[in-house]
Amino acid sequence: MAASASLIGAATGLRSQSGIAAVIIGAQDRSLPSALSGRPARTVVAVAALGELVVDKLPMTTSRLNPGPLAARIVLGGLAAGLFARGRRQSVVTAAALGAVSALVSAKFGHDTRVAVAKRLTDPVAAVMEDLVTAALALGAVRRG
Repeated sequence: MAASASLIGAATGLRSQSGIAAVIIGAQDRSLPSALSGRPARTVVAVAALGELVVDKLPMTTSRLNPGPLAARIVLGGLAAGLFARGRRQSVVTAAALGAVSALVSAKFGHDTRVAVAKRLTDPVAAVMEDLVTAALALGAVRRG
């Protein structure tokens, strides 16, 4: 469970909606609260995650390291990891803490890595590469659990 919680948090640090989307869309059972397990919830998180992929590439998008976006990633990373743990009858508090810390670390690491890659390639290429890593982390997390 610790690995899944950390992967969910890491995905969230890169793209704030990715962890929660993976948990809600990837839940193959009825382990989530009813408000999060239906088609409307899956649709909302899918649209939010896809929208973030687009908005991330816009020049006006603020840094993920600004206080607001960073706090959102930390909270969402903890929430997503906690929900995932709850569905597997694991420690929600431990998973949430791992998810939050992983989101913080990956937000900084992802930012710095993207800046470095963009200097060698272009920012859109670096962003798409980051999208692929995010998807792999999120999918890997829910498939492990």
